[in-house]
Amino acid sequence: ITEVPRSYPLVVTARPGVPERASESENLSLLSPAPLEVLTEEGEQLLTRWSPCGELELVSGVELVAFDSQAQDEERATAAGDRLLAVVTALWEEVLGQLTVDPDDDFFERGGHSMTAARLVAELGERLGMQVKVRTLFEHPSPRMLSSQLREDFPGVDDLLALVESEPAAEVQIPQEKQEEPSDHGRVLPMLSSQRQIWLAQQSSPRALTHTIPLLLRIRGEVEPAALTDAVIDVVRRQPGLRATFDEEEGEPVQRIAPFHGFTVPIIDLRDMPEDQRARENALLERETAYGGFDIATGPLLRAQLVRVTDREHVLHLLFHHLVTDEVSMTLFMRELSAFYRARLEGCEPELVPLTASFNDVIRDEQAMLAGVEGEKLRRFWARALAGAPLLHVPVEGAREQARPFVGEFLKGQSPPDLKEALSSLARATRATSFTVFCSAVITLLGRMSGQEDVVIGVPTDNRTRPGSEQLIGCFLNVVPVRVDLAGDPSFEELVARVQEALLRSYDHQRLPFAEIVDAVHPERVPGMHPIYQVTCELQLSGWLPVELPGCTVTYDLLSHGTARYDMSFHALVYPDDMSVMLELNTDLWTQQTGLERIASVTNLLYRAAESPGKRLSQLDGMVR
Repeated sequence: ITEVPRSYPLVVTARPGVPERASESENLSLLSPAPLEVLTEEGEQLLTRWSPCGELELVSGVELVAFDSQAQDEERATAAGDRLLAVVTALWEEVLGQLTVDPDDDFFERGGHSMTAARLVAELGERLGMQVKVRTLFEHPSPRMLSSQLREDFPGVDDLLALVESEPAAEVQIPQEKQEEPSDHGRVLPMLSSQRQIWLAQQSSPRALTHTIPLLLRIRGEVEPAALTDAVIDVVRRQPGLRATFDEEEGEPVQRIAPFHGFTVPIIDLRDMPEDQRARENALLERETAYGGFDIATGPLLRAQLVRVTDREHVLHLLFHHLVTDEVSMTLFMRELSAFYRARLEGCEPELVPLTASFNDVIRDEQAMLAGVEGEKLRRFWARALAGAPLLHVPVEGAREQARPFVGEFLKGQSPPDLKEALSSLARATRATSFTVFCSAVITLLGRMSGQEDVVIGVPTDNRTRPGSEQLIGCFLNVVPVRVDLAGDPSFEELVARVQEALLRSYDHQRLPFAEIVDAVHPERVPGMHPIYQVTCELQLSGWLPVELPGCTVTYDLLSHGTARYDMSFHALVYPDDMSVMLELNTDLWTQQTGLERIASVTNLLYRAAESPGKRLSQLDGMVR
C-alpha cells in the first residue's frame, strides 16, 4: 500500500512478496479508528497501522510483516553501520526517553512534540557542529529520513563523523573524588529574560496570583507518606532553581540561589474525621492552595503538603511560582519526584541524569546571544515578520477600558466522544502535528469572531538551546508570536499547511525574548491589551506530568484561582483515549458562558474539518451561537 487511503475498511490481498490493495472499498468516515482490521482474500483478519510515512501497513496476520526479532536486529545492525543514522537514532532515544527507537519510527507518533523537537535539533547541532532547523525535523520526522536530509544539507557530515571516530582517544585522568556537578549555590545572578518579564509584571501587581500554578496530584493506592514527602525534598535539594528568590540589587533585578538548608512538606491527616467534616476540610485546603501567594524576595517559591484523606487516598498539594517553573520543568519535577520516591522505597540511588549545566551558563549564553550577531539577525527577522501586524479585535461584552488586567477563570468544556480521534485523523490527513491542527481550529475561530484575515497568536516554546538546560527546573519558556494569513478562504487542509509554516518560522527564531521582540517591532499599543498577541494556544500530551508511583494511580487537577494572563488562552490536553479543551478567559471582557461556547466552537470545528478537510473555512459549520 503506497498511498494514504481515503476509504475504510480497506480490502487487501496477501501473497508472497508485498501485500497489494484489491478493489476500492466503500467510502466511510475518516474518523474510523486506527489500528484497523482489514479482510484478506481468504477471510482472515489483519491488523494494520499508519506508518510514519502516512501509509497503511499490515503489522500482523501476514508472515511477511509480522514482528521478527531477527529482522529488527538486522535493522539495528544497518543503523549501526551508518554512523550518522546511529547518532540520530541514539539522540531520538535520549530526547524521547525511550529505550529503543527504530530508524523508520516517526518522532511525533513516538510522543515527540514541538518542544522536544527544539531540544532534539539543538542536541543534533551540538553533536554535529552544524545548525539544524526545527523545520528540517518536521519535514523529515524519522531517523532515516532526517539522516538522508542532513547528508543533502551538509555533504561533509559523514567525513566529519569518520574523522572523529578515527581520532585516538585522549588519555583521561580519572579524579580520585567524585566530580562536582555545576553549582549555582549561594550565587547572585541576573535573571533570564523570561524571568525578568514575570518579575516586572509582579512589581506592578504584587498581590496578583497570575503567575502562581496550583496543582493537586490525586493518588489512589498504597502510598508511603514519608517516602513521598522526602521525595519532594529530594527534588528541591537537587534542583537549584527551586531555591531561587528574586529581588533588586543596585537597581537591577537579580536572583539569589540559596544552598539547600532543608525544606518542609507537612502531612495533614483527615482520616479520623467524620465524612462531612473531612469533605469540608479537604475543600478548605484546596482553596488555600489555589489562592496561596508568595513573597518572591524571601521564598521558597514552591509550597507542598500531603493530605491523607483515607488509607488509600492521598492528595499532594503543590503550589509553584512561575518564576521557578515552566511546562518542561513541570515534566521534570514529576519525573524526578517519581524516581526519588521509587529509590526511597527500594533503598537505592535514583536513576537520574547528572546536571551538566548551571543557571549561570544559560544566562551567560543568553546575554552573549543578545549582544552578538545572532541577536541582531533575530531582531531583524521579527521586525520584518510582524511589520503591519494588526491587534486582534474580537468583540467584547464588557468595556475594555474598564477591564481589570489578569482577572479571569480557567474553564473546562465537555469532552465530546471521539474528539481525540477527530484530531488524530486530521493530523494524519494533513501530515501535521496534533498541535498544528488544534492551533488551526483556534485560528479559524478567531478569524470568524474578528472578521480579520491577518491573525497573530502566541505560542509557548521551551527556549532551552544549551545542552544540559533540559535537565534544569526553572522558567526558560518564551511565548513567541505566530502570524497566520487567512486570505482567500482556504480549505482547512490548506490552513493547516499555512499554520505549520508559520509555526516553523517562529520556532526557528524562538531565542529572541518576547520583550526584545516588542522593542524590535514597535507595535501599536492599546491600554489594556497585550502587545502583538492577545490570545495564546497550547497543547499538552497526557505524559507531560509523568507521575509513576508503584502500586498507585495518579490523576491531577490544575486549580483555577480567578486569573487570566491574556484575553484568552486555549489549552488542549490529549490523553491516550480522550482529550479535553480548556480556556483561560478574561471574565471582565466576556462571561463564562461565552467562554464555554468558544470551547464548544473549537471542538465543533475539529469535527467538521475531520469530516471534510478539503472544505473551505467558510463552509465549515462549527460556530456555537
